[in-house]
Amino acid sequence: VNGEVVEFPDALSPGTSIFVRSTWNVRLPLQLPPAAEDTLCQLLACDGERCWEGRLRKRDLAGPLGDSWAEPSNLQLLLDALSARSAQSSQGRNAVSSSGAAGQASLAASSVALDIGPSASSGTLAPVTAGTVSAELGPGSASGAGLGVAKASARAVLPEAVWTCPLYGEAPLELAIRFVYREGPVMAMRGILLPRVPLGAGLTRLFALAHGAQAAASACVAAAE
Repeated sequence: VNGEVVEFPDALSPGTSIFVRSTWNVRLPLQLPPAAEDTLCQLLACDGERCWEGRLRKRDLAGPLGDSWAEPSNLQLLLDALSARSAQSSQGRNAVSSSGAAGQASLAASSVALDIGPSASSGTLAPVTAGTVSAELGPGSASGAGLGVAKASARAVLPEAVWTCPLYGEAPLELAIRFVYREGPVMAMRGILLPRVPLGAGLTRLFALAHGAQAAASACVAAAE
């Protein structure tokens, strides 16, 4: 859902979630905008104590996929990396890797995230097969303090959103997105820096979005009744 607010559990450290609002260019996932500086996505992120804001531009797309960016399936993977489905899968993977049996119980009890649309198929590379969430659990491919991975599951290609930021200070929030194929991960975007913005203004916007979504849902329920 364009403009949705998604929670990425344990994104920066165990117990530290970030809430991310992503608003995508209306051309996606059917096609890319023409100019290198054109915005693909506007991002607003908050961990409850800090807020960041920035954008993904066409020129931020990494080179390894080359002409494959013309494929709508790869553009859909880009959107899926920041979706509720990807964040939900990350919650289960992080819980198991950090808590063992307790994490397995947490995964079983976790709620199901909203599905934003049909599963994307792979582009030009042979995909890795992912049958269930539990099949994808295990040590992350990246490590270190202040780093989290959001990983999609039960699909042919696995888009990952990797968030990195020191736990304190005025540092920007860094985002990388990659697609995991059978042959290994392929970088889709790297080194996207989201500068800090005032906490009050960021929280106000996130709360307004959440309130608007609740009001729209209530209106739909009332209309159905």
